[in-house]
Amino acid sequence: MKISTLAKKIVKDESQIVSTDKIRGEINGNEAEQSNASEVFNEYHRRIDEKLKNGELVIADATSIQEFARQNLYKIAEKYNRPIRIIIMNMGLEQCLRQNKNRNRQVPEDVIRNMFESLKSEYKKIEEEVKMLPDAKVYDIMSLEKEQERWPKGHLNIIWSKCMI
Repeated sequence: MKISTLAKKIVKDESQIVSTDKIRGEINGNEAEQSNASEVFNEYHRRIDEKLKNGELVIADATSIQEFARQNLYKIAEKYNRPIRIIIMNMGLEQCLRQNKNRNRQVPEDVIRNMFESLKSEYKKIEEEVKMLPDAKVYDIMSLEKEQERWPKGHLNIIWSKCMI
C-alpha cells in the first residue's frame, strides 16, 4: 500500500488530505515533476496551517524523510496546540520493490534500495522526536485501524513510510 492509498482509507473526506504530489501536479502540471520544490512545500505548509487553524483533521501526505521537513509540520501543529499522530508504514524492502512494479510512475530500483537504507536511521529519530512532542503518538500500520475511529478533529496526521512509494 502506498502512502496516498492509506491516507484515503483513513479519512472520509479527501479534502482532509494535503498531498505534495497533488500540489506538484497543480503547480508543475505533473505530479512526478520535482521542480519548484520551494513553492510546492510553501503551499503544502500553508494548506496544513489553514486546516489546523480551522480545527480540521489533516493528513500530511508526503514522505517527510528529512528531519527538518517533520519539524516544520510539528511547528504548525504546536502553533494551534494540535495533537500529532505519526503513522508509520514499516514495510520491508522486497514489498517496496513489488509495489513499485505495480505503479504507473515507477521509481528506479537503485533509488528505492538507497533510500530504504538511509531511512532506517530516520525511524529511530522519529521515535526520539515523538518523545519531545506533547500529545504526539506513533502508530504502526497494524494498530492503525483500531485507533483511527477515536481520533478527534483537529489532529495533524503524518504518514511516514520506510518505503516511500
